[in-house]
Amino acid sequence: MIKKQTTLTLALLLLTLTTYAQQTAYYTVNSTYRKAIELFFSQKYASANELFRQVYTENNATRNNTHDESSISLAKIDARYYAAVCALELNNNNAESELLSFINNYPENPNAKAANFQIGRVYYKKENYSEALNWFSKVDDIDLNETDRTEYNFKVGYCNFVQKDYAKAQNNFTKVKNTTNKFSEDATYYFGHIAYLNKDYKTALDNLNKVKNSTKYAEVYQYYSAQIFLIQGRYDDVILFTEPIIRQGKSKYIPQLNKIAGAAYFNKADYVTAAKYFDTYLQNTKATSSQTTQDTYQIGFTFYKIKEYDKATAQLERLIDADDVYGQYGMLTLGQCFLIKKNKINARAAFQRGSNMTYDDAVREEALLAYAKLAYETNFAQQGLGATREFVTKYPRSKNIDEAKTLLGEILLSSKNYKDALEILETVKKRKENSDLLYQKVAYYRGVEVFNAHDYAYAVQLFEKSLNYPVDGKIEMLSIFWKAESMFELKNYDEAISLYNEFFSYPNIVGLPIYKSANYSMAYAYFEKGDYSKAAEYFERYSASANTEMKMLNDALLRLGDSYFVLKAYDKALTNYNKIIIAGAAGADYATFQKAMIQGVQNKLNEKVYSLKTLQELYPNSSYIDDAQYEMAYAHFTLNNTELAKQEFNELIKRFPNSSYVPKSLLNIALVYYNTEDDNNALTAYKNVVAKYPDSPEAKEAVLAIKNIYVGKGNASEFIAYTKNTPGASLSASVQDSISFEAANNLYLKGKCDQSIPAFESYLKEFPAGYFINEAHFYHAECLLKQKRSDDALPDYQYLVYRSNGMFTERSLVNASKILMSQNKYEEAIPYLKRLEDNADYKANYGFAVAGLMRANSSVANADSTLYYAKKVIAFEKMPQDEVNTAYLFSGKSYLALRDTSNAMKSLGNVSTNTKSVAAAEAKYLTGVIQFNKGQYKTSQKTCFEVIDNLSNHDYWVAKSFILLADNYIKLGDVFQAKSTLQSIIDNYSDNDDVLPTAKSKLAEINALTKQN
Repeated sequence: MIKKQTTLTLALLLLTLTTYAQQTAYYTVNSTYRKAIELFFSQKYASANELFRQVYTENNATRNNTHDESSISLAKIDARYYAAVCALELNNNNAESELLSFINNYPENPNAKAANFQIGRVYYKKENYSEALNWFSKVDDIDLNETDRTEYNFKVGYCNFVQKDYAKAQNNFTKVKNTTNKFSEDATYYFGHIAYLNKDYKTALDNLNKVKNSTKYAEVYQYYSAQIFLIQGRYDDVILFTEPIIRQGKSKYIPQLNKIAGAAYFNKADYVTAAKYFDTYLQNTKATSSQTTQDTYQIGFTFYKIKEYDKATAQLERLIDADDVYGQYGMLTLGQCFLIKKNKINARAAFQRGSNMTYDDAVREEALLAYAKLAYETNFAQQGLGATREFVTKYPRSKNIDEAKTLLGEILLSSKNYKDALEILETVKKRKENSDLLYQKVAYYRGVEVFNAHDYAYAVQLFEKSLNYPVDGKIEMLSIFWKAESMFELKNYDEAISLYNEFFSYPNIVGLPIYKSANYSMAYAYFEKGDYSKAAEYFERYSASANTEMKMLNDALLRLGDSYFVLKAYDKALTNYNKIIIAGAAGADYATFQKAMIQGVQNKLNEKVYSLKTLQELYPNSSYIDDAQYEMAYAHFTLNNTELAKQEFNELIKRFPNSSYVPKSLLNIALVYYNTEDDNNALTAYKNVVAKYPDSPEAKEAVLAIKNIYVGKGNASEFIAYTKNTPGASLSASVQDSISFEAANNLYLKGKCDQSIPAFESYLKEFPAGYFINEAHFYHAECLLKQKRSDDALPDYQYLVYRSNGMFTERSLVNASKILMSQNKYEEAIPYLKRLEDNADYKANYGFAVAGLMRANSSVANADSTLYYAKKVIAFEKMPQDEVNTAYLFSGKSYLALRDTSNAMKSLGNVSTNTKSVAAAEAKYLTGVIQFNKGQYKTSQKTCFEVIDNLSNHDYWVAKSFILLADNYIKLGDVFQAKSTLQSIIDNYSDNDDVLPTAKSKLAEINALTKQN
């Protein structure tokens, strides 16, 4: 702050005295007061202060009576004012209070207004400009003498300047700067400074020139003049002006003048000379603290141009958070520096940052293409595709469009993101010479990908697209094979067989793994068509192949046995079943059961019983145990071993109360009694069937048998009475029942679900205990399911599940479970799935049950049960491989929940080794998390890149891996790359899940930490 002092001239004193003389003829000033005034104007404030205080404290009674009392009083009042001013000049703490006291006690005194000015000076000295301005506002400068008026206008102007009210400040400075006074130099400088701030550079220079010879302002004049020359583009003037000053080295602004001189040479493209000045400037760390983004960019670019890339990088990295055009320029240049230094990762991040800024579209265009190239080169295929697509969309007329399209082709050729690859390739109008081959491959790989996701209809379309461009014979052959596989999965067996035959026509395919698979699938296609002779032919071809995968070989031998069984070639069937039995391979229980069935057909009933007993002893947990028990009982029944038959049937009922064989067993027990003419026990047994299973086919047979017994005894009336009182046995309603059901069923069989649904509903309403009640509920549910009305179908399936075990129970358990799982009602689904697990007649349904139990328990966070069922899924021989992979994933997650990271790593490793599905992406990501938590940051980093590079189709897990990658960068000390990685996610990810909030939160945390440091 510029220190100001109030100066009163002797003339002012005389004027004051004259004024007082005019006001009263009797006013005189005693000698003490006069001496004090003389000292005051001589700026001897301490001595004057002492005398002024003597004046106003002196007792009037000691005075000569000739003095006028009023004159003495006025002198004392004035003495109080001047004493307060002296205190102000002496920086005494009581100055303000004395001035305030004077104003309050003597408001009408002429010096009261001047006292407001003096209090303003007090606050001005304290640099409390707001309060100073408040007191100055109480003063009208007309009431001040010229000297005080000048000081008043300057200080009011300075207060306004500090408060950035530049218009008012300039108005005040104008009143001061154009006259000769002690404040004119200061006022001139500040007037020019405000003009500089207002970008009125001519006015600024005009005023700064007036103080160029000032001791006080000469150096600051030099700085601002050089700065104005630079802003005006007068680069030669900058150089001529600054270099002599820099050589002298006396100015405190030498660092800033070096920067300005460097900027002038920068703008003249003389980067070597600019660098010399910038180097000198950078040695002064205090000066660089006020460095602007423009300064930073110019310095960094200068070093870049003279190939001092480390210096350039050090400067340009300061612009990573700059959100202006120089930040954008800086990112482009920084990327080029990193590229020259062979740091493609950081170069990619810098180019990406530059491409996301919109201040200069030409820079954005260049940065975007550079980013796209590096994303591709550093195996960020997904990001490379996105950037290239964006470039082609935004800059279709760019001079680099051909280069961009060439890059697009290269990315498509090598990228494993087949979905986006195909989508982009189909939008390219002018392809390169090899584009047909490129398209053929991409369509094929996308087809395989879609096939593995079980979308077989779409896979067929993709393989057909690939086949439209038959450039590469191997890809063509593979497309035919996978199209055949897709047709097989769609149950279009005729088309599948035709395609397999086309595949077999290719030369040199016998040694290929898919050749064996084609034989296997061809065999199954014929098997499903019921052409068992052809099926046997291809199963034979498959089983004869060398190095066949054991699991599939065992299955082929079983189906070969089944084919020969149907063809009644029993010896051949037994040969294949025995291969499985002897090896103890998966399916040996089924083979043993089938062997027993052949022995039964061959009337070797004792051997059949032996085989069935062997099955029970060797495979007590087999899903065919209840089948074996029933067949063994029935064999004894056929052998007329009636007591043994009853014993075995009763054993089945006891051991397997929920088996579908229970009503059959009860019926056969009744038949044993009937055949032995034990009509009373037979009648009781038949009635037991009807009572327990009124809606079953066995109940219908039992009713007929009951009728025969009663009629045979001549007791028709008893039978009629029985039918009236027994649900499901009524004869009177049976005809209406049958007609009503048949009408609905015919519509169902014709596929007219719109009409059959209300027809079944009518039947169910009219015959709530009808003969076909189970059939009606089941077919009604099936139609609703076809119409995607699964919620409406659920009650029908639940009815069938709760009624008992019947022919529709198993299917109902499957569908009810599926519906509940789709509704996320996992707790409700679990009992259905457990019942299905325990009672499934079909292995596929057993597989569905254990897989469903694995998923349901995982969804309700039951890690132990999830792990238990995941192991069952893995052990089940007929489980599809993708489900096995999912089971390994669930195992890994369960082990993690149980804090067993060792087994978790093993399970997760099994997933990522076997597949590229979404399960593999999640498993690989979780592996990276485990490594991160163990402090294995570089290993975790490598794992993240494996997800990003090899599993790029799975956007969510790729994004999660990027976030984990950023965490690793932080731990490894690479803050720049961590921030760039998180910013990349924020700029490019669009799904509404936890990814964006997580990325934003982590970036905010990093920014907060870097600001603290």
